[in-house]
Amino acid sequence: MKGVLEGIRVLELGNFISGPYGACLLADMGAEVIKVENPKGGDPFRGWDLGGDQPNFWAFNRGKKSVTLNLQTPEGKEIFYGLIKEADVVMENYRPGVTKKLGIDYETLRAINERIVYCSITGTGPTGPYVSRPAYDTVGQGLGGMLSVLMDPKNPRPIGPAYADSLSGLFSAIGVLGALVAFHMFRVPLRKGGVPGGPGAAVLVLLSFTAGFAATTSASTRARHGCLRSFSSRSSRRHTLASTSSGTGMAATPSSAAR
Repeated sequence: MKGVLEGIRVLELGNFISGPYGACLLADMGAEVIKVENPKGGDPFRGWDLGGDQPNFWAFNRGKKSVTLNLQTPEGKEIFYGLIKEADVVMENYRPGVTKKLGIDYETLRAINERIVYCSITGTGPTGPYVSRPAYDTVGQGLGGMLSVLMDPKNPRPIGPAYADSLSGLFSAIGVLGALVAFHMFRVPLRKGGVPGGPGAAVLVLLSFTAGFAATTSASTRARHGCLRSFSSRSSRRHTLASTSSGTGMAATPSSAAR
């Protein structure tokens, strides 16, 4: 049985859970997902815990193809740019600033393929006071307030699976699907192969945002005109869902003023 995303090609630059899980969901729906890994061991999750061929890795990377490229070299970058020309989606969960340094950021890739949908997953966003701090699942849960819902204050420790990572992957897939649907709604031209073309879109997903959304949903949800306000007393920044200037893409971006 053919999937609903058959004909959509996704390039995944993901490590661990959030990026790989988002791309995995698209693969489950029939997209061709090519996982781009560094030649020195690839995704660190391949050797997580005991090392070797781990179920933890395959749980988030089923149904994908894989290629190793050293994006720090001109040769590796040239090959990647060639893949971009025939891709529809890029998904990455690198630290802020890494893609710009490597020359694989949204603006650079959009110059090569203007119809590209670019999804970036970060801990707290590309700007702000926390931009240089490391972020992983527990940090996202803490900033978003989820730990205050799940954790026993008398025994403070992370509980359950990697909620922030998994939810970020889920929301990233939803954001990509929204951008692809927008292309169809605006009846943009088709590229060779019948896949929608036209102006691209940038989709930004935050670990702290998704964790906070889930924590708030468990108690109460406040939504006004596409805006989710502060999720808990531990989250003081507001994030909005806004259309890009092209009118076809969506990006979740933090507001400049704290709320």
